Amino acid sequence: MAKQKKSTPQARQEMTALERLGLRVSSMINHPIAQSQRKRSMNPTFKALT
Repeated sequence: MAKQKKSTPQARQEMTALERLGLRVSSMINHPIAQSQRKRSMNPTFKALT
């Protein structure tokens, strides 16, 4: 079997509050429910049907 190289532990750098907020917003935008809602709101034919 091939030996796995042990990775040297790297110092973890703290994230700023703004970076954490950016990740949260990004994950909310990319969430499947948000994706489906965005498709509906951007589709002009859907507005005509409602």
